[in-house]
Amino acid sequence: MAEQTIINKLKTKQIKLTQAAQQKVQVPEGMRISKDKLSGFERIVVEKYKPDKTIWMSEANTKKWAEEKYNDFKNGDYESRDYPAANEGRKKILAEWFNFMDNEPDIKDNPFVKIVLSEYIVKDLAPENAWLPPVFDKAIAKQVFNEAMQNQNVAISSAYAKKLKAKAQGGTIKEEVFVDGIKGTWYTVPQTDKSSPDFQTNVDKIKAFSDGTNWCIRTFNAEPYVQQGAMHFFVDENGLTQVCVRENAPGQVYEIQKRQQNCTRPIPYITVIKEYLDKHALKTQPGYLNDALSAKPKFDEQRKSFNEAAQRGDYKYILEQIGITVTTRPDGTYEISHYDPNLGQYTINDLDFNENDLLSNVSVIKGDATFENSNATSLPNLKEVGGRFTFDGSKISDIRNLKKINRYTIEWD
Repeated sequence: MAEQTIINKLKTKQIKLTQAAQQKVQVPEGMRISKDKLSGFERIVVEKYKPDKTIWMSEANTKKWAEEKYNDFKNGDYESRDYPAANEGRKKILAEWFNFMDNEPDIKDNPFVKIVLSEYIVKDLAPENAWLPPVFDKAIAKQVFNEAMQNQNVAISSAYAKKLKAKAQGGTIKEEVFVDGIKGTWYTVPQTDKSSPDFQTNVDKIKAFSDGTNWCIRTFNAEPYVQQGAMHFFVDENGLTQVCVRENAPGQVYEIQKRQQNCTRPIPYITVIKEYLDKHALKTQPGYLNDALSAKPKFDEQRKSFNEAAQRGDYKYILEQIGITVTTRPDGTYEISHYDPNLGQYTINDLDFNENDLLSNVSVIKGDATFENSNATSLPNLKEVGGRFTFDGSKISDIRNLKKINRYTIEWD
């Protein structure tokens, strides 16, 4: 009797009792003795949020915990304090997404999937910005969900954005080009009055083409701007929208923006832009492109030099050429004075080499570290940042080796 009582209390599959052979123990139904028994989206959510052991060991407790977490997402405060004009759009699109999750037969009873989807749709909704949730498209949402259920390695955010952009490209006026060694496609969304039956479709196209940028047309400004004039988007051969040319009257260009909006003309694509404008008789203000055209030869020379250095693995040379002081530490890693991928009229990413490779050997950044507009996704050796560490708007997904920021020690869970 004593032995049976002990067995019933233990949550292991096998125990070794004194003066007894190894015996198998029946684990109560619905109980897990190890996280290895978790799978799919349940495991993804548990690994990320790390609930107490008493929760994840019980299937019922885990589901209840996940439902509460999903409701936290659903009932969260997503108002923009600085851009109140964005709130109507946020409320409308969020309602569409949450209604879908609460009623779609294959999703409504799976709080783990709903948490992953919720993370995606609310991730950019900060009080200080005007971003909107991703445009809701039921057919695409179901398609991405089905793919993710088959393969949990599917990145829902990128898969959804890619399919949304593919839909936008369908039925849109397009022109494939190859200029100055650059291959891509121009897509034109025509000026559309609000009374037109195509209005919402074209608004959604503008948002889809703008996904991943920091353009205001990614937000509530898509509606007023499409009524003012046509918009032309240059999408590179990798599927990234690099340039937007916006008209404010037929044939009259109001502005040209690069992917990283910073009020400068896109030097890497300036010849692509000029050829397109000339071909379609699109007029700019006098001298509007002059700065970028005059800077293009120096940019091309730097891009060639940096690519040659990258090919021979001389990333110290590249860092020093962009004004960063580099010191080699005793362990062979680099200590650099600061980091910022924004080089005035263009970014490091525009120079066509792998930014992850550039930073792979950096272990200390003594001053400020800015990763806005950076294409780096991994900082494998970075352990310390001496100043401010800014990575909003970056693609960095893992900084678990980082131990200190501005003299403060980080303790990871």
